[in-house]
Amino acid sequence: MLTDKRWPFESSARLRQIQRCIPDLFGFKSVLYIGANMTRMQFVPVFVGADMMIDVVEIHTPNVRELESFNERTRIAGRKWFRNIINADVRDIWKLDELLSYDVVFWWHGPEHVPLEDFEKTMRLLERFAIKIIVAGCPWGIYHQPAVRDNPHEIHVSHLTPRQFINIGYTTNTIGRKNVRGSNILAWKRI
Repeated sequence: MLTDKRWPFESSARLRQIQRCIPDLFGFKSVLYIGANMTRMQFVPVFVGADMMIDVVEIHTPNVRELESFNERTRIAGRKWFRNIINADVRDIWKLDELLSYDVVFWWHGPEHVPLEDFEKTMRLLERFAIKIIVAGCPWGIYHQPAVRDNPHEIHVSHLTPRQFINIGYTTNTIGRKNVRGSNILAWKRI
């Protein structure tokens, strides 16, 4: 497993949660990762270490530029970390010609950044790109967050509970306590 001190999440409770609930997740070949950036690359190093082909969709243009620069100068076994880095809003990915179908669609700590009225529609949209499984993670309950690094897309505009995922056919698991920083909802659906 590839690890990096800049992204310490690989040994976290969240990784253990994924390994316990979705033990085959890192055994697939391709992943569409929604919302990776240089300060929040949770699980990207694990996907890279598992030799998965990764496409990233990121809304914030400065983050896209940082990822592109990183991708140009960083290689693992002679290949770039990301196949494609696409600047787009997750709610509009149906418009993108670059996207394919992926074994895994991974939206990690992103659902809380879209208005609640867009949540179900966006999850259903992402399912169209998944061949094997779609995985989402987000804070459990109320966790306010302002813009981060001048990125207004980092503001938490929704506060989710497992019920919202269960209502649309997902299996869930939580760690931590509702409305407490560090909590996590893990939600997944096999296709």
